[in-house]
Amino acid sequence: MTKLRNKMEAWYHKDFVIDEDGSWLLLGWKGRIVFGATCWIPA
Repeated sequence: MTKLRNKMEAWYHKDFVIDEDGSWLLLGWKGRIVFGATCWIPA
């Protein structure tokens, strides 16, 4: 996650955000969540 944030700060617009909430990876633009991704493990 830290590596991804560093790349994002270097190459992407300042209003593009990336965050982690539990097991979710959240991508957003200007404070709004645009996309969320997670990986499920089969039970």
